[in-house]
Amino acid sequence: HGGIGSVDAPEAASPVTPEETDDTDNKESLGSSPAASLPTPGEPDAPESKAGSELSEYVAFSGQLIPIGEASSRQVTKAIVDIVAAEGPISGVRLHRAYVIAAGGQRVGRVIASELNKAIAAALRVGSIVDDNPLHVQGYQSRAFRLPDQPTVRLRAPGPRELDEIPVRELAAVLELAAIEAGWDDSDALFREALRLLGWKRLTTNVRTALGQAEKIAR
Repeated sequence: HGGIGSVDAPEAASPVTPEETDDTDNKESLGSSPAASLPTPGEPDAPESKAGSELSEYVAFSGQLIPIGEASSRQVTKAIVDIVAAEGPISGVRLHRAYVIAAGGQRVGRVIASELNKAIAAALRVGSIVDDNPLHVQGYQSRAFRLPDQPTVRLRAPGPRELDEIPVRELAAVLELAAIEAGWDDSDALFREALRLLGWKRLTTNVRTALGQAEKIAR
């Protein structure tokens, strides 16, 4: 999918995986949270293990976008739809970060998050995208967005996504796949098998929380 701007393409950002994430509190809702740092080149490499062949490759948005401060509302809304077309279903937090990275930025600050939320709302109003909110959360962070003709769930490798950027229904689908090997009786065994499928290793507090939410949907 092509971009809408003429800025130079940013360097590829290295994904941050649960292997590299401290046991910190969950992030606040987008649009009201402090500026969130994005993965930047030079961070530690991902673990050597790779996502299993059961998961399809994640295709990330590759366009170049105009920074929020220079783009019109219509341009930002079109870019949101373009990103969803490439990556949907896509979580709200990933949608924010994907835009900022494609515009050559490094951080999702409050002003940027607010403008992106307005663009998401505009795209939802006209039906260009639809949302999925199985956990019935406020805000857009934990919702998933897709085009009307895209499937609700696509089982994919993490790709450039952090754990909190994977839609909860997609994590639930990974758990269902993991349960074939690990069963449902031991959550830790189930979660470790899910991490193996995703190509990650470390079962942190944040990972348990995220997979625990997904387990509620998967069961």
